Order: sequence, then structure tokens, then C-alpha cells
Amino acid sequence: LRDQVIALAEALNVPVASSLLGRGAFPTRHPNFIGTYLGVVSPAPLREMVEHADCVLLLGELVSDTGLGVSAGCLTDTNLLIAVARDVYIGRHRYEHTPLERVVAALVASPLPRKTMPAHAPSDQLSPEVLERPNDDEPIRVRHVIGALNEFLASRADTPVVVDTG
Repeated sequence: LRDQVIALAEALNVPVASSLLGRGAFPTRHPNFIGTYLGVVSPAPLREMVEHADCVLLLGELVSDTGLGVSAGCLTDTNLLIAVARDVYIGRHRYEHTPLERVVAALVASPLPRKTMPAHAPSDQLSPEVLERPNDDEPIRVRHVIGALNEFLASRADTPVVVDTG
């Protein structure tokens, strides 16, 4: 569905973010691509755009902390439309036997209004909080672990790293 999703984003001129598990499904160099959303470790402008959008359309992605980070709770039923394999969820409603291909095709063909693409930060920008040094009396947070790992690996380029979303 990559080509159809690109056509939809271009037709509506809307920003597109990927999830961690969906990274690469939408071209990262496309002008509508705004970055990979992963909750609190996402750049602030990206979080603002995703978490305060009028409508968030999740294609092939369920709301989970693995795919969307610990801020998945910032996405509410009031502005969320989820279309997965054969089901569509809008608010508290579930529409079964609705293939994702049909949903995307119907949206591309619909006369939805074209938006003005908002300005956004470069998609490779890190959240500034990740780079801040922790205070000694501060509880350990994810950003502190990321900072420690980055510092450790900076001087050990030959160290293999295997990562998993878990």
C-alpha cells in the first residue's frame, strides 16, 4: 500500500509520522514525512503535531507502547481512526471485514480538503531532553539510559549492538 499511502498524503498534503515498528513504510525523505513517533523520546515539534492533531489516522498500527512509545495514551478516541488488516476502529465503533486496501483507496478517491502543510523540524532531530545531563538527585529516566549508551558507544565504534523493541 506504500504508493497509495503516499498518494493519500500528497492529495491531502498532511504530515506523516511513522511508528517504530513501521519505520521505512513511508519514505523518510518525502517532504510530508515528519519523523518517527516514539512518545517522550520524540522531538517536541513531532510530539506536538501527533498528539494535538485534529485527526490521527493509524494505518496498520494498533495503539501500543511498543509501537508508539509510552505516550500512546495521548492519542484519544476523539481524534483517532485506526485501520488494520480487516478492521476499522473509530471511537468506540468497530467496522469488521473492511480491508485496509479498501480504506486507503476510498480515502484517496474522496473529495477531502487539501491542508496547508505545517512547518516542522527536520525528521532526524533528537529531542533536546535526550541530550541533557541528569542531576545526581534526579530519578533515572529513559533519556538517561539513552544518554549513557550513546556516551559509551561513542568511543567504541567496533562494539556490536543488538536491539529489540522489548
